Amino acid sequence: MAMSDLDEEIERLCFRLLSDQVSRTSFIEHCVVLAGLTLECSRSALWMFTDAAAGRVMRCVAVYDRIRRCLVDAQGQDCLEVDCFFRSLNEVGKVVADDVQDHPATRVFTHDVATQITVRSLIATPSYLNGRLVGEFVCTQVGETAPWSLRQLFLLRRLSVRATAAMAAMAPPEIDMSSR
Repeated sequence: MAMSDLDEEIERLCFRLLSDQVSRTSFIEHCVVLAGLTLECSRSALWMFTDAAAGRVMRCVAVYDRIRRCLVDAQGQDCLEVDCFFRSLNEVGKVVADDVQDHPATRVFTHDVATQITVRSLIATPSYLNGRLVGEFVCTQVGETAPWSLRQLFLLRRLSVRATAAMAAMAPPEIDMSSR
Protein backbone atom coordinates (compact mmCIF):
# COMPACT_ATOMS: atom_id res chain seq x y z
CA MET A 1 0.00 0.00 0.00
CA ALA A 2 1.33 3.41 -0.92
CA MET A 3 1.86 5.98 1.82
CA SER A 4 -0.83 8.24 0.38
CA ASP A 5 -3.32 5.35 0.32
CA LEU A 6 -2.55 4.54 3.95
CA ASP A 7 -2.95 8.19 4.93
CA GLU A 8 -6.30 8.39 3.14
CA GLU A 9 -7.56 5.20 4.79
CA ILE A 10 -6.42 6.33 8.24
CA GLU A 11 -8.08 9.71 7.77
CA ARG A 12 -11.29 8.03 6.59
CA LEU A 13 -11.30 5.78 9.67
CA CYS A 14 -10.54 8.67 12.02
CA PHE A 15 -13.30 10.79 10.50
CA ARG A 16 -15.78 7.94 10.94
CA LEU A 17 -14.74 7.52 14.58
CA LEU A 18 -14.85 11.21 15.44
CA SER A 19 -18.24 11.66 13.73
CA ASP A 20 -19.70 8.66 15.61
CA GLN A 21 -20.14 6.58 12.46
CA VAL A 22 -18.19 3.69 14.02
CA SER A 23 -17.66 2.55 17.58
CA ARG A 24 -14.25 2.60 19.27
CA THR A 25 -14.16 -1.19 19.07
CA SER A 26 -14.89 -1.18 15.35
CA PHE A 27 -12.32 1.59 14.81
CA ILE A 28 -9.64 -0.41 16.62
CA GLU A 29 -10.49 -3.55 14.69
CA HIS A 30 -10.27 -1.66 11.39
CA CYS A 31 -6.89 -0.21 12.39
CA VAL A 32 -5.53 -3.65 13.30
CA VAL A 33 -6.72 -5.11 9.98
CA LEU A 34 -5.20 -2.14 8.13
CA ALA A 35 -1.86 -2.71 9.88
CA GLY A 36 -1.81 -6.38 8.92
CA LEU A 37 -2.72 -5.75 5.30
CA THR A 38 -0.35 -2.80 4.93
CA LEU A 39 2.69 -4.49 6.47
CA GLU A 40 1.78 -7.86 4.92
CA CYS A 41 2.51 -9.62 8.20
CA SER A 42 1.02 -12.82 9.60
CA ARG A 43 -0.71 -11.09 12.53
CA SER A 44 -1.30 -7.54 13.72
CA ALA A 45 -2.64 -6.36 17.05
CA LEU A 46 -3.26 -3.54 19.47
CA TRP A 47 -2.12 -4.20 23.04
CA MET A 48 -2.71 -1.93 26.01
CA PHE A 49 -0.61 -1.72 29.17
CA THR A 50 -2.37 -1.57 32.51
CA ASP A 51 -1.03 -1.47 36.03
CA ALA A 52 -2.13 -4.26 38.35
CA ALA A 53 -1.28 -5.08 41.96
CA ALA A 54 1.44 -7.48 40.78
CA GLY A 55 2.90 -5.02 38.23
CA ARG A 56 2.39 -4.08 34.60
CA VAL A 57 0.11 -6.25 32.46
CA MET A 58 -0.23 -6.22 28.70
CA ARG A 59 -3.81 -6.84 27.49
CA CYS A 60 -4.83 -7.57 23.93
CA VAL A 61 -7.53 -5.32 22.52
CA ALA A 62 -7.72 -6.77 18.98
CA VAL A 63 -5.78 -9.18 16.78
CA TYR A 64 -6.03 -9.71 13.04
CA ASP A 65 -4.74 -12.95 11.54
CA ARG A 66 -3.92 -12.24 7.90
CA ILE A 67 -3.33 -15.92 7.13
CA ARG A 68 -6.85 -16.86 8.28
CA ARG A 69 -8.26 -13.48 7.13
CA CYS A 70 -10.13 -12.82 10.36
CA LEU A 71 -10.01 -11.17 13.77
CA VAL A 72 -9.02 -13.61 16.54
CA ASP A 73 -8.90 -13.64 20.35
CA ALA A 74 -5.62 -13.38 22.23
CA GLN A 75 -4.65 -13.53 25.88
CA GLY A 76 -2.67 -10.92 27.83
CA GLN A 77 0.90 -11.56 28.86
CA ASP A 78 1.57 -11.59 32.58
CA CYS A 79 3.29 -8.62 34.17
CA LEU A 80 6.63 -10.34 34.79
CA GLU A 81 7.06 -11.17 31.12
CA VAL A 82 6.34 -7.73 29.69
CA ASP A 83 8.61 -5.51 31.80
CA CYS A 84 11.64 -5.86 29.51
CA PHE A 85 9.46 -5.37 26.43
CA PHE A 86 7.73 -2.33 27.96
CA ARG A 87 11.06 -0.78 28.96
CA SER A 88 12.53 -1.29 25.48
CA LEU A 89 9.44 0.10 23.76
CA ASN A 90 9.32 3.13 26.07
CA GLU A 91 13.05 3.95 25.98
CA VAL A 92 13.80 3.24 22.31
CA GLY A 93 10.39 4.11 20.86
CA LYS A 94 10.13 0.86 18.93
CA VAL A 95 10.88 -2.83 19.10
CA VAL A 96 12.16 -4.39 15.89
CA ALA A 97 13.04 -8.07 16.14
CA ASP A 98 13.78 -9.84 12.88
CA ASP A 99 14.18 -12.96 15.04
CA VAL A 100 12.32 -12.82 18.36
CA GLN A 101 14.65 -15.40 19.90
CA ASP A 102 17.64 -13.07 19.41
CA HIS A 103 16.07 -9.90 20.84
CA PRO A 104 16.13 -9.63 24.65
CA ALA A 105 12.80 -7.80 24.79
CA THR A 106 10.91 -10.34 22.66
CA ARG A 107 12.15 -13.78 23.72
CA VAL A 108 8.98 -14.30 25.80
CA PHE A 109 6.80 -13.85 22.70
CA THR A 110 8.12 -16.82 20.71
CA HIS A 111 5.05 -18.94 21.37
CA ASP A 112 1.41 -17.85 21.51
CA VAL A 113 -0.15 -20.23 24.03
CA ALA A 114 -3.71 -19.38 23.02
CA THR A 115 -3.26 -20.30 19.35
CA GLN A 116 -0.22 -22.62 19.45
CA ILE A 117 1.49 -20.36 16.88
CA THR A 118 5.25 -19.84 16.94
CA VAL A 119 6.12 -16.17 16.44
CA ARG A 120 9.38 -15.66 14.55
CA SER A 121 9.58 -11.90 13.91
CA LEU A 122 7.99 -8.91 15.64
CA ILE A 123 7.78 -5.16 15.12
CA ALA A 124 6.04 -2.79 17.54
CA THR A 125 5.45 0.93 17.84
CA PRO A 126 4.23 2.69 20.98
CA SER A 127 0.95 4.45 21.65
CA TYR A 128 1.40 7.41 23.97
CA LEU A 129 -1.33 9.36 25.72
CA ASN A 130 -0.28 12.59 27.43
CA GLY A 131 3.35 11.47 27.23
CA ARG A 132 2.65 8.13 28.93
CA LEU A 133 3.10 4.79 27.17
CA VAL A 134 -0.34 3.17 27.20
CA GLY A 135 -0.11 0.58 24.44
CA GLU A 136 1.41 -0.61 21.23
CA PHE A 137 0.58 -1.61 17.70
CA VAL A 138 2.44 -4.81 16.89
CA CYS A 139 2.90 -6.98 13.82
CA THR A 140 4.31 -10.49 13.86
CA GLN A 141 5.49 -13.09 11.39
CA VAL A 142 5.02 -16.80 12.01
CA GLY A 143 6.79 -19.70 10.32
CA GLU A 144 9.97 -18.14 8.94
CA THR A 145 11.79 -15.07 10.22
CA ALA A 146 11.34 -11.93 8.16
CA PRO A 147 13.49 -8.80 8.21
CA TRP A 148 11.46 -5.69 8.92
CA SER A 149 12.10 -2.69 6.70
CA LEU A 150 12.34 0.95 7.69
CA ARG A 151 9.27 1.52 5.50
CA GLN A 152 7.25 -1.01 7.53
CA LEU A 153 8.35 0.63 10.77
CA PHE A 154 7.39 4.05 9.42
CA LEU A 155 3.96 2.82 8.23
CA LEU A 156 3.18 1.16 11.57
CA ARG A 157 4.33 4.21 13.52
CA ARG A 158 2.19 6.47 11.32
CA LEU A 159 -0.88 4.33 11.93
CA SER A 160 -0.18 4.13 15.66
CA VAL A 161 0.25 7.88 16.12
CA ARG A 162 -2.82 8.81 14.09
CA ALA A 163 -5.11 6.16 15.59
CA THR A 164 -4.05 7.03 19.14
CA ALA A 165 -4.64 10.74 18.50
CA ALA A 166 -8.13 10.04 17.14
CA MET A 167 -9.06 7.88 20.13
CA ALA A 168 -7.71 10.51 22.52
CA ALA A 169 -9.72 13.25 20.78
CA MET A 170 -12.98 11.46 21.43
CA ALA A 171 -15.04 12.63 24.34
CA PRO A 172 -15.15 10.03 27.10
CA PRO A 173 -18.34 7.97 27.21
CA GLU A 174 -21.05 9.73 29.17
CA ILE A 175 -21.80 8.39 32.62
CA ASP A 176 -25.42 7.80 33.48
CA MET A 177 -25.93 9.56 36.81
CA SER A 178 -29.68 8.93 36.99
CA SER A 179 -29.29 5.74 39.05
CA ARG A 180 -27.40 7.52 41.86
